[in-house]
Amino acid sequence: MKPPKENRIDRETLRTRALELGFCRVRFLDRLPEGLGDLPPVLGDDSRNTSIMIAALAYPAGERDPSPSAPTPAGAAAAGWVAPFARRHYYRDAVTLLKGLAAQLREELGLLKRDIRIFSNSRLPEKLLAAASGIGFAGRNSLIITPETGSLVVLAGMALPFAIPSDPPLEGALPPGKRCGSCRRCISACPTQALDGKGNLDMNRCMQSRSTDPGPLPEELMKVWGRRIYGCQICQEVCPFNHTGIPPETGDLPFESIDLEPLLRGGSAETAELLRGSAMGLSWIPGEALQRNALLAWAHLETGPEKERLRPLVKEFTSEPGEGLRRAAEWALSFAPASSHQ
Repeated sequence: MKPPKENRIDRETLRTRALELGFCRVRFLDRLPEGLGDLPPVLGDDSRNTSIMIAALAYPAGERDPSPSAPTPAGAAAAGWVAPFARRHYYRDAVTLLKGLAAQLREELGLLKRDIRIFSNSRLPEKLLAAASGIGFAGRNSLIITPETGSLVVLAGMALPFAIPSDPPLEGALPPGKRCGSCRRCISACPTQALDGKGNLDMNRCMQSRSTDPGPLPEELMKVWGRRIYGCQICQEVCPFNHTGIPPETGDLPFESIDLEPLLRGGSAETAELLRGSAMGLSWIPGEALQRNALLAWAHLETGPEKERLRPLVKEFTSEPGEGLRRAAEWALSFAPASSHQ
């Protein structure tokens, strides 16, 4: 393995630059935590001699996750809800900021493009790296909780070819839940019991995880799905660490809610185009999954003329070959029988 390149920039200078770009917290590791085993090639062949910078980018808290029984907001028509973290492509924003910083470093230090590797929402154990570097601590909700903005952050990082001394982890960063004390609000609030209290998440029960899976959902999840098109933040809303320091929403957000009709009328390609610019536009999120979610959101809409106007569209999905869409449509129609006051 190649030795690290000579460093001509100190830790605090690099940290300050990243914070000035808009990250809320920046930390460094000069060695990987033990027990990670083989890592994906994003860190390069000499990753064991590479420093890592981890950065957290905060996003606005937004309004509360609507419960299945909540009335449709006035003027919202037949619309579905999008979790705040997905309303912009915050992962892309974080990567864009790091690309600009990487370009500065290459120019100043004479580095090649391949010398700096950027990652976000990757196959790396980003939460473990964040806990080890002092970005935050592992919460019972399975998320990293930062001192500045709680868990309302997206993580990103850069593998660097020179030595930067490690920052210490926060006291009690691991095991998950240690710094949560006796608080179990996220466990109690999760409508699908997806959290086990030890920092583990049952992805088969988590509505956030299942919102990108186009397959059929069990009825117990469909009953509590609500009007969500993508994402769930209930465990974050109740977390006491998320009630301070959250930045306000600024600029134009591509989505706060989505009209259901375009989702139900469009095919997969049309759905992908409709959601461009948000986290829902990621290539690995199937359009069929979001259409399935729209069917469930329709079922949970308050009864009224707008809901009834879309009923024929929902019925069309009962002849879909895909089991996820077909079963969602059948369940939605049975859950929301036709109004007698049409």
